[in-house]
Amino acid sequence: MLLSKAWEAFESDKRIEGFSPQTLKAYRLQMITAEGSAILKMEQNRLLHILSLYEGSESNEEI
Repeated sequence: MLLSKAWEAFESDKRIEGFSPQTLKAYRLQMITAEGSAILKMEQNRLLHILSLYEGSESNEEI
């Protein structure tokens, strides 16, 4: 299921429960922010791993 379709279903369900459009916008922003933070953390970990591999190969060349 596409994320946009899942969000539409979630939004519809929450409106039935009485959530305001502003509350739903806040939920959407939290979801996007959390997802963005997770992606940035994964990229940071990947870059640190690549850097450690590069630094390891440099120390092997010095021997």
